[in-house]
Amino acid sequence: MSAAIPSQHSPTLELQELRLEQQQLQRTVQALRQQLEQQAEQAACRQRQAVNDEQEQNRQLRASVEALRRELEQQQASAAQALNSREMQQRLELQQLQGTVQALRQQLDEQHNAHQAQLQRREQELQLELQQLREALQAQRQQLEAAAARNPT
Repeated sequence: MSAAIPSQHSPTLELQELRLEQQQLQRTVQALRQQLEQQAEQAACRQRQAVNDEQEQNRQLRASVEALRRELEQQQASAAQALNSREMQQRLELQQLQGTVQALRQQLDEQHNAHQAQLQRREQELQLELQQLREALQAQRQQLEAAAARNPT
């Protein structure tokens, strides 16, 4: 019977070993599940962090784009204002130059008219002087002729 005892112990022992192996396998499966869950949670955290990082980058980019848009609008407004100011200044300068040209033309016309009037007066004076000289010359001729007629030689 001693040979039968080991065979009886053997199934019990095998059963205990199988249970022990089953428990170890269950613990391993549980540990693997926990590890897989941790890895899945870590992956989800990394994905959430990546999404959050991307959203933050997008927010920063939108803010940068908005700031650049505002700066561009401000520069355009400043440029338009400078252009308008320059236009107004050029118009004012043009008006001043036109006024100066008009004043110079008027002054030139007045000088021309005064010179023409002076030339006409001088011409009249010279005509009168010439007339007086002709008359004086005529009177001297007549006196010479009269003197020659009185004193024939």
